[in-house]
Amino acid sequence: MEDPNPINATNPAYITDPISAGDPISAGDPISAGDPISAGDPISAGDPISATDPINTNNHVIIPQRYIPFDVGADIPQSAKADLENALGEEGWCIVDTPAFLRSLSLDVLLVAGKADRWRLYLFTYGIGVIVFRDDSYPIGERYAVDYCAQRKTVHKEILTFEYGDFSAEMRRTIDSVRGCMLPGKAKLRPSAGTAGEAKLHSSAGEAKLHPSAGKAKLRPSADSDWEHQGISYVMTVSLILDRDGGRKDYRLFDDLGKKNLQIMLQPSLAHTEDTLSVAELENRDERFDPYDLDVSRMAEPRNWVRTEDCALYISWSAVVMYLRDPDSKYVKMIEYLEADLQAMWMYTYCLYTNLKKWPADRKMSVPWLRRQKFNFRRKYNEFLGDSDASLSSYITDIRNELIRTSGVADETQNYLEYLDFCIDETEGRVAEQQRKYSIISEILLFIIAYVQIAPMFYDLLAGNYKDIKPAPLLIVAAVMLPAIWLIIRKD
Repeated sequence: MEDPNPINATNPAYITDPISAGDPISAGDPISAGDPISAGDPISAGDPISATDPINTNNHVIIPQRYIPFDVGADIPQSAKADLENALGEEGWCIVDTPAFLRSLSLDVLLVAGKADRWRLYLFTYGIGVIVFRDDSYPIGERYAVDYCAQRKTVHKEILTFEYGDFSAEMRRTIDSVRGCMLPGKAKLRPSAGTAGEAKLHSSAGEAKLHPSAGKAKLRPSADSDWEHQGISYVMTVSLILDRDGGRKDYRLFDDLGKKNLQIMLQPSLAHTEDTLSVAELENRDERFDPYDLDVSRMAEPRNWVRTEDCALYISWSAVVMYLRDPDSKYVKMIEYLEADLQAMWMYTYCLYTNLKKWPADRKMSVPWLRRQKFNFRRKYNEFLGDSDASLSSYITDIRNELIRTSGVADETQNYLEYLDFCIDETEGRVAEQQRKYSIISEILLFIIAYVQIAPMFYDLLAGNYKDIKPAPLLIVAAVMLPAIWLIIRKD
């Protein structure tokens, strides 16, 4: 079988190294000198990769990079940016310049901030924030994939339940600070019934208003701290496998065990460690089950999207796995920007779709409002899909397209647009039925008014003034009146 991604002179992922002339990831590019992720940046010197970290004592570790998107509640106006920067500054965040590479992906990036060596925060103008956290490294042995996937699943659950130590407290304070800037005046915090010391935004999504400059619209329900997992929905992890022994990390060069490890990393369900809380209770607990009893020769070969000496990248629906020599390489930063942009759009789509499905029955939607929602969303999604910088190398575009494809955001978008169409049809039907009822009432009233105009003739007839009255027409009018009213009511 022909190699679908051959290493030859025609393969852009091989011959076009990101540090090359004309490539946006090059000297002078944001992913290099002068980039906020560089010397002095939160993810650089002083990073968790320190003298006490296993990375310096073990050549084989996994560095999990967590992505936690959250809904701010509404579009963020430029006038609210200063308030956000001040609020984040009070929480110890440092505002950094938006990387040019990220700006080339999205024009909706409002600000980027970093904190405490391993934190990153991205805020987008359509009202979504993405927290990126570089977690403690995970030492690995020969059969590492199963234990790592199980540990990743446990960590995701602890993050969603705000039980992941100091990380959860910091995440809660950050989310509440950002959402608080969208409220009139200062956000009021009160202790939560959950973890000790945890803060909860004291507001109701039905009552909270936007930043004054944003008008009188209300925050989306998905920006409430009672929504789903205390105000967040999911956690996504990029696994950075640090291997300083050298050598290319192409799948075909792995031994049998190495291939099994990668297959399990990309498909955790193979080891019954699927990272979906809703199916956890369905997993088998058979002690005789050996997750490494796989016939990798019958399994599809995963594609390596960056085939260089110092990096390999594998992408699936369940995971993004990178093999690296340097955890702060340009490739890591590139994936971080791509994922921040993608997770923000995924969360935005999910929130809009979920909020619409949970729309209160006592709050009626109008057709113009629904059509406006559809138009605005399609415009925003089309802007997300389209690269604003045509100079991006083809291999970067290929990686981005694969991340988008495997994320399922296209399916979520289609589901949302179809549900909007359903709501439009349903609302139009309800409005038409109401108009039909009003039309009946109007026609009956018009008929009665017209009939009243001939009432004097009936009065003269009943009073005995017959000389000017012709009985035949009156009988005809009387015979027509009641059937006419009945026909008006029954006409539809």
